[in-house]
Amino acid sequence: MNVEKIRIRRECCRLLEKTRMQKSLTKQCDEQLLLDGCQKVMESEAASQFQYLEADVQKRLIETPELLEYVLGLLQIGSSPARVGTLLGQTEAEELLLYNKERVADILMDQGVAGEHLLVYLKYYQDLELSLEQKSLLRNGLHNYFSLQKTCGESLLAENREIFYSKVVAGKMLNALSDYDGCLSDIVHSHEIFEALDEILRIGGNRQRIDDENFRQIKEQPGTIKDFLQWADRFFTDEEKPSFMEFLLSNHSLVYDLRRLKDKVANGMDKEAHRMTGNRASYIAFFYNNEFIEEWKGERMEELMIYAITHKKKAFLSLLKEKKELFFRYLFTPSCFKESFMTG
Repeated sequence: MNVEKIRIRRECCRLLEKTRMQKSLTKQCDEQLLLDGCQKVMESEAASQFQYLEADVQKRLIETPELLEYVLGLLQIGSSPARVGTLLGQTEAEELLLYNKERVADILMDQGVAGEHLLVYLKYYQDLELSLEQKSLLRNGLHNYFSLQKTCGESLLAENREIFYSKVVAGKMLNALSDYDGCLSDIVHSHEIFEALDEILRIGGNRQRIDDENFRQIKEQPGTIKDFLQWADRFFTDEEKPSFMEFLLSNHSLVYDLRRLKDKVANGMDKEAHRMTGNRASYIAFFYNNEFIEEWKGERMEELMIYAITHKKKAFLSLLKEKKELFFRYLFTPSCFKESFMTG
């Protein structure tokens, strides 16, 4: 009978009981390592917190004495066991030990840093003093990126970390694109593309989404679009800007619409330009050189007018202007939707 081995085992059991550590460790760890680890935990001011670490985390720490000492230091500073366990699940001991313990503790105690991105934050953002708003944007930006990217991994983060706490990436603007990876790659290689997207967001009240066709056009002429948008930003009122941007993006003719808008305003149509932000039918009418009639408002009416304008139903539009009262008397009767009625 090995008396020393029995003594160590009994001492381990006593210390496990006292520290409330997982008793299963006696079957999983080398007993001498376990005894040494338990003694370190007992001597630490963080002993009461150690028990809240998951069993697999406790086992890993017991088997890696240097990491155990490091983690006890984090707990002693004030890091929560749950956050410590999350970070340990994202990194190897050798990597974590390279980081300054106090800085790691600061990040762990900062609830503005999402648990799922603790290691990413530690790798790429630990040296930055971000504001609360920037941290919130970064949280969303990293969530978007790792949810939507397919092939980039962390490759874009190392040299382009700032874009991930920009509103362009942190919002939902790019979330509907079919090639999210390609879009981000284009953005980091062209500051003009980023600036054009940023203008769209700013003018639209930070709630716009773009689709593949929007991005294709922006990618082709980012500088031109940015310059026109800056002009439009000065022209429209704050109340008009969100609807203007919504209609502009939905019409999928960015450069054409913006250039025509500026030309028309230069030719004295500034009142009409302000008025056309009221609804999509008035927007379409403005660019197709059709007069907008106030009674056109309403979803079904707007759809009908947009169809007539974009398909150049001249006879129908002339009838509407000349016989407005008659038209509205029979509006949405079955005959109104016969093909012959709108042929022109």
